[in-house]
Amino acid sequence: MEATERKCGEGYFASVSDMMVGILFIFLLLLTVFALNFRDAAQEQKAKLEDLVKAEKRATTAEDQANEAKVVARREAALARGAQDGNDRFRALLFDAVRPTGKGRSGSRGARGQLLVSLQQSLSNKGRNGFDRP
Repeated sequence: MEATERKCGEGYFASVSDMMVGILFIFLLLLTVFALNFRDAAQEQKAKLEDLVKAEKRATTAEDQANEAKVVARREAALARGAQDGNDRFRALLFDAVRPTGKGRSGSRGARGQLLVSLQQSLSNKGRNGFDRP
């Protein structure tokens, strides 16, 4: 009977050890799947981090360009205001110069008329004084 008991006992323990090996195998399979998923997730995280860094660089570059454009726009606005002020001064000087010219036109017409009258009188006097007319 002892031999029979040994066979039964050994058979029971053999099946428990087989079950433990099966559970260990399943655990190793799950651990491998977890490790592979973790590696894939880590690679995705690295790719997303690289994309984020590139996007930050692009945003920084765009911000720098916008700031530079603001500076240029301010500088050009100041130059335009200066040019406008200069144009306003030149316009005022031109109007100041034109006003007397407009008044002088009527005066110069009168002076021209007087000059023509005196020239006509002078020529007629020369003709009476014995100068030959052509």
